[in-house]
Amino acid sequence: MSKKIISGKIDKVIYRNSSSGRTILVVNREDGKNCRIIGNILRDVETGLNITAEGEWAKDEKYGWQFMAETIEVLSFETFDSGLYGEIYSFEVNRTSFDMVFVESDIDGMDSFYIGKTPVTQDQWMSVMGDNNSEFFDDDTLPVESVEWIECLKFAVKLSLITGKTFWLPTEQEWMYAAHGGKKTKGYMYSGSDNLGDVAWYEDNAEGSTHPVAMKQPNELGLYDINGNVWEFCYDLDSYNNSICCGGSFDSSDYEKLDNYRDDQEAVGFVSCDIGLRVILLSDEHIMVDNEKINNHIDGIGNGETNVISKKTFFRDCDFSVDVLFDAYDRMFYNLHEFGDEFDYDLVLLLLKLTEGNENLRERLSMTLSDWLEVSEF
Repeated sequence: MSKKIISGKIDKVIYRNSSSGRTILVVNREDGKNCRIIGNILRDVETGLNITAEGEWAKDEKYGWQFMAETIEVLSFETFDSGLYGEIYSFEVNRTSFDMVFVESDIDGMDSFYIGKTPVTQDQWMSVMGDNNSEFFDDDTLPVESVEWIECLKFAVKLSLITGKTFWLPTEQEWMYAAHGGKKTKGYMYSGSDNLGDVAWYEDNAEGSTHPVAMKQPNELGLYDINGNVWEFCYDLDSYNNSICCGGSFDSSDYEKLDNYRDDQEAVGFVSCDIGLRVILLSDEHIMVDNEKINNHIDGIGNGETNVISKKTFFRDCDFSVDVLFDAYDRMFYNLHEFGDEFDYDLVLLLLKLTEGNENLRERLSMTLSDWLEVSEF
């Protein structure tokens, strides 16, 4: 049985033991209802903070239904500031800071968006995912690497659940637009300079490894490490269902211009110590997070009830990438059957989110899960 996830804003701190971290909260959930949450938080909390808790419901004789949290993640602050290069959205997850830079679009069909000031660091990845399999790991401010494209999508979904906003991987168009400096572009050969060494860790200066982010000069938008350090996954897939990477890495040579820093890799099962990610924040109309329904769907999967998936607005148009996710599910269920691996609920959650609002894909998902459940004896 999967764990439940609840997100909301702290309405009242009933009890707090600063030594043990034991905390009792009243939280205003995203659906507008209040609930009582009990768990451990290793930091001070106050009303108004956004949290995401994972655990189970339990009925108390005196207080009724309470949510017994195994983990509670705190989004401690949220600010919009006018930085040196433009507007920056800053927030914190489990004491780890994230900075997103506003990119104003002047391209038809492409909305304005926020994009990470740096590639996702190992500290940021750990604050959301709880693990770190990077090959280079002697500094938390190194970019995370050795992650699959699908793992990067799961990171974006989890970050969205924690914050109540919608984070995602940039499309190649969005990435390139930001890399060139957007409306502030000065036409540099690389992202922020005509001299690659000014802005990038690459073959000639990196000494065979990644480096802490934001050590080189930024581009016109205030974005660091667009070129070099690690390749960055985009959301797009090519005609062979390979994921597109942009920007080059510490192992890249001095190409002629920014647009040549493009590669593609397998979206499922491929990891490399020179590939990471940078996330974008989409506009509010894309935000459609319904934790209770998602959890009900996952519970239904465990019980063989696979036809309960409802129609909702989806994150982004993603038909072209769903085949890759089904391939990942095939691999997961094969490993379950052959090697006894654990059921990957994050992957289930991701596919449920990606197929929101598409009845044909949801029907296919329902049938496919039924086949998997029968084969895997779930």
